[in-house]
Amino acid sequence: MYNANLHVLYVAKHLPSAPAIARRDEGGDDSERSREADTAHLREFVERYLPHQSKLIFSVREGLPHKEIVDYSIAEDINLIVIATHGRTGLDHLMLGSVAEKVMRFSPVPVLCVKPTDQRDENSEPPTEAVDSLSSLHELSH
Repeated sequence: MYNANLHVLYVAKHLPSAPAIARRDEGGDDSERSREADTAHLREFVERYLPHQSKLIFSVREGLPHKEIVDYSIAEDINLIVIATHGRTGLDHLMLGSVAEKVMRFSPVPVLCVKPTDQRDENSEPPTEAVDSLSSLHELSH
């Protein structure tokens, strides 16, 4: 219908500990195990929430989330970024900043931010606001 690929990106902020650095210096590699674990979690997410998506591309990166998201969107020629916000306000927002806000500031393409629902329990399905919003955008463009 849309003839578009859906890219699912996870950006990990793995900060190596002193023991991890020592093991890496001795030939061990915790970062590779972390990347494999992150990739496995992303695969589980995709299988659970996007089981019927046929044109799916997923990637795991490490670094500053907003920078990696924007860099990925440029490298992959992405036309629209859909990102969820954590809904932080006040001091938390001031101290931690907002990845979504930084992506919006630096992205060369449109960014659709989806605010999570506060009443969701751990067993519920993810919000459909992003899908509904994308459908609305498609309908408006035709």
